[in-house]
Amino acid sequence: MPISRSGLSLFLADVFINNPAGMLTPLLILKKLTQYNDVGTFIYCRPRSTKPPSKKYVHTTILQLIASEMMILAFDEDTNDPRCSLRMIDAKPAYLDDLYWKRMYLV
Repeated sequence: MPISRSGLSLFLADVFINNPAGMLTPLLILKKLTQYNDVGTFIYCRPRSTKPPSKKYVHTTILQLIASEMMILAFDEDTNDPRCSLRMIDAKPAYLDDLYWKRMYLV
């Protein structure tokens, strides 16, 4: 399912930059994405539905973020729990660079 670059960029900023909670798990990011305000129209470009699409599409979006290297998936050494963080390049998030969006299925 195609996504909006601007919508997903704002989501990433809201979740990672404006989130004081610290490290995020992939499941927490998935939950935040499905509960994001007007996710259907804002991120998934569905003009008639503000609700999120099927979970398989939301899972695919999270996997695309990891595969495109905009988001880094690492594992805690002690607990082996997965953690996600934004890839930073010269003190700015990778999602601001066009190179990283080439692997995403965009509108």
